[in-house]
Amino acid sequence: RPPSSPLVLALLEPLLALAVSGGSDGSAGGESREQRVDFFAKASIVYAERLCKLKTVPQLSSEEEEEKVASSLKMLFARMGAPHQGELVAAGLFFLLRVISANRSREGLVEEATKQLRESLLLWTSKKHSSIRPLVFQQLVQRHPWLGWRVAESLASSLPSSKSDFLAGACMDILLSLLRDQQAMTKEENLPHARA
Repeated sequence: RPPSSPLVLALLEPLLALAVSGGSDGSAGGESREQRVDFFAKASIVYAERLCKLKTVPQLSSEEEEEKVASSLKMLFARMGAPHQGELVAAGLFFLLRVISANRSREGLVEEATKQLRESLLLWTSKKHSSIRPLVFQQLVQRHPWLGWRVAESLASSLPSSKSDFLAGACMDILLSLLRDQQAMTKEENLPHARA
């Protein structure tokens, strides 16, 4: 399949804004409550099920596109703990990290993703309670182990100062999943068919 157009990147933030607003601005133009609910439900589906699950992701060809991805990534990481937005924010993060994975030659973007993930994880482990579910970070690292390894040392170093045994345990699960993935890759490389 050919890669998606980079133009889809411009849709991410406005569609997310629509999806999370849920019609909170009130009725406009005499629309019924049901019509508003239906409209914002459709916006959520277009954002989470269509845009964020595109089969192919854009190949970035300009600094402007790279800056757009970096800006959207920063915004999504900042909104991770916002009430009632977790699933929508996670869908956008997973999509943008797929874009970055497909464009890993863009070192500035890889560094930005590493910085944002590291800061979010360290902030998360420094709290006693968090509205961010551990599953988001666990899935993120499972889907993008290359990024997980870039923050693994910082994550391990933060464990002794964690204010929550639950969150520290969740961080250990993230590190264990990285190690299991690494072991599985090593075993695969040592199989006879892999060496042939």
